Amino acid sequence: RPVRQGQALMTVVDPKGENCQVTARRRREMGQQVVVLDPFRIVSDKSDSLNPMDLLSLCGSVLDCDSEMIASQMAAGHLFSHDPYWNDMATPLTAGLTAHVATSSPKAERNLNKVREIFYHDDMDYTLAVWLDNKDVKCRMSREEFVSYLSIPSDKTRPCVRSTATAYVKALGSDNVAQTLQKSTFDLNDLVEGKPLTIYIVIPPEKLESHRALLRLWVGTLLTAVIRRKHLPEQRTLFMIDEAAQLGTFPLLRQAITLYRGYGMQVWSFWQDLSQLKQLYPNDWETMVNNSSALQVFGIHNNLIARQWGEVLGIDPARLLSMPQEDLMIQRHGQETVQCRRANYLRDRVFKDQYDPNERFALSRHR
Repeated sequence: RPVRQGQALMTVVDPKGENCQVTARRRREMGQQVVVLDPFRIVSDKSDSLNPMDLLSLCGSVLDCDSEMIASQMAAGHLFSHDPYWNDMATPLTAGLTAHVATSSPKAERNLNKVREIFYHDDMDYTLAVWLDNKDVKCRMSREEFVSYLSIPSDKTRPCVRSTATAYVKALGSDNVAQTLQKSTFDLNDLVEGKPLTIYIVIPPEKLESHRALLRLWVGTLLTAVIRRKHLPEQRTLFMIDEAAQLGTFPLLRQAITLYRGYGMQVWSFWQDLSQLKQLYPNDWETMVNNSSALQVFGIHNNLIARQWGEVLGIDPARLLSMPQEDLMIQRHGQETVQCRRANYLRDRVFKDQYDPNERFALSRHR
């Protein structure tokens, strides 16, 4: 069913930019503000921007806690399994520096570009010491983390902590990425209030691993903004998360699926197979499945996947294997599993004039 006028649609991971190319024009015609976060210019000549530190100015935000959340999103994927000490020291330092930038830098510099600039400063340790001596550090948490960091032996240990923290922000340093983090081109409060807003995040497949921190930062910012709501919006907010496994283990996604319904949000996540969900959320995947109001399964092509989903859906795996490629199985909460034809926007009349051509297939059409 087409999305109703006024409903906010969040296409959170759109790696190839296809969703944006096909649907953005129609979203604008529906009265939506369309935001395209496209740092690598896959579908746009000029990307929109989202500064994650805008979260710190939203009503209900807590400076130190939200700074710690932002730091943890950047730290993901850099864990040292053999010695967690480096992360245990580098993540709080990153949080402290984020909170300090938010409270002490000029408004135009309150972004993660400034945080990264300080980490790459020729003598960061001296700079922190001067700030402390001059009582320039306004946030208590920042002051404590700077003192803690400077108390570490300066021969080898402190440089390793700094090196670990620098690795967190390394992927944010290219000019294209830095531009998309400097100043938001839309107001996060519009999301909080449920205003008509469509956001596409376009990060190509080859950058999803190297720039996972950027992806997690943006997704985490949007999800956190939703739970700042004091009142439910008239229309529910839909988060469409394609290639959800690319986020890695992401507690905010687990919470969104299980808890955010009460904030007027609905999550629609897409996975390659059930093993991705089990690997990333070994203790919670069943809870995430059980809290989904609908399960949709299609593209079954071998016995292993058929057995896995057959057990979840309570149907014979042979039924899944015999399903035509244009069909899907859907199980709604509390109802039996049914087989139906997948919607096809290219052929179904309800979608006529509602989409633009997918440019990715332009070459194949002309062959």
